[in-house]
Amino acid sequence: MRKYPPLRIHDPARLVETGATSTRREPPKNSSVRAVQYRPRNMLVLSGGGANGTYTAGVLAGWSERGDRPVFDVVTGISIGAIIAPFAFLGSDYDDILVHNSRLRGRDIYRRRSLPALLWSDSLADSAPLQRRLNELVTDELLDEIAQEHENGRRLYVGTTNLDTKKLVVWDMGAIASGDDPDKLKLFRKILLASAAVPPLLPSVPIHVEVNGNRHTELHVDGGTTAALFLHPSMLGVESSKSPPVSSRDQNVYVILASSLQQPVSPVERTITRVAGESLSSVLHAK
Repeated sequence: MRKYPPLRIHDPARLVETGATSTRREPPKNSSVRAVQYRPRNMLVLSGGGANGTYTAGVLAGWSERGDRPVFDVVTGISIGAIIAPFAFLGSDYDDILVHNSRLRGRDIYRRRSLPALLWSDSLADSAPLQRRLNELVTDELLDEIAQEHENGRRLYVGTTNLDTKKLVVWDMGAIASGDDPDKLKLFRKILLASAAVPPLLPSVPIHVEVNGNRHTELHVDGGTTAALFLHPSMLGVESSKSPPVSSRDQNVYVILASSLQQPVSPVERTITRVAGESLSSVLHAK
């Protein structure tokens, strides 16, 4: 089996891993968004929703057309929201890319495996088409833009699920983009791929990491399996004792929920993909 060199994951990149026994790493300087005098802080939270990502892209594009879409100080995304998040973070210049890529069909995302291949696979399909799409969209230039905004104090977070710990892992994508690891582009793409790896349809994504001097490989899948969306207090600077508290009037949290609040009632086709998909949807809705 081929061995990959571990990516150097610095503490700021793996911001938090949720769960009963999880702990928050001590944040580096400027890890949280600072309050800007006379300007409210704007946070955007993007949920999962699969094909409903078209709705999220449409809301953002329409918001831009209306002319009052703010610059977001913090953007978080999970599942399809994670793939949208970097482009929402960079602003309305990427609306056309968002709208175009939100119209993808199944064949643009996955390729069904043959029956013999299923015996040796951990998924019903492979995500090669989605990987190719991410390779086209996520470039060195895109990372440079995200890194610049990170240096300006803005934050971009994406969530995946660590199968080993069964917990949500939140990645500071700006810290990754700003890092000096030569494989940071590969890592950035892998995290986005994992964020949309819905089990059992798409395969888990191995991420070879070095954390606190320990080298190991983690398997990551769709963050939507552990949370529908997320926004932690630490992302708002609430834990910082050096900064004065900011009143609720100074913070705006916008949530785009790419799914219905009520589960639709309809007959389910008796296929493994539909039954698995509806089962996962039921679990997430119960959260």
